[in-house]
Amino acid sequence: MRRLAPAVLAAVLLLAPAAAQGAPQVLATESAPFTAGEAKPAQCWHLRRGLSAWHAAGQIHSDIQRGFVRAEVIGWDALVEAGGYAKARDRGTLRLEGRDYTIADGDVITVKFTP
Repeated sequence: MRRLAPAVLAAVLLLAPAAAQGAPQVLATESAPFTAGEAKPAQCWHLRRGLSAWHAAGQIHSDIQRGFVRAEVIGWDALVEAGGYAKARDRGTLRLEGRDYTIADGDVITVKFTP
């Protein structure tokens, strides 16, 4: 994962599309993102639909919300089609969003934050 500066960390949120979960969407008010890291197992979180990237980051950990800098966002399908983050950056499909970005089903979000 590319770093902006030594003090900037990243948390990755993958908002799994309902179709990929293999079950009909039971609660229209919730989204189930997964967090993943290099040395950590993936974890599922339940978030209300319509949350901003800043609020979603706070649901994962208050330190991420407090130090929120920006979010790199790409749709899951676009990430798979590109073949990874590096190729997505080269194609220009990876975009930077601010704290008011409303998370959507299928988003892969890397939250850049300062501790």
